[in-house]
Amino acid sequence: GSEMCIRDRLDRMYRKAQDAGLSKEQTDGRINYLYSKKPADMTRAEYDDICKRMDDTAKELRNGGNRQ
Repeated sequence: GSEMCIRDRLDRMYRKAQDAGLSKEQTDGRINYLYSKKPADMTRAEYDDICKRMDDTAKELRNGGNRQ
């Protein structure tokens, strides 16, 4: 049911976190700091927000890493 959906979302989020140079623990800590909740308890809006933040960070890392 919906449980799988949440797990899929979190898997996707942690993959984004990896691209942004964040460990699972760091990501969980960030979510706790930003929203005062556990990852599984995030609303859709919060999930979208954290994913966007991590996409932005990953993009900066890629851009920064490509300068020669």
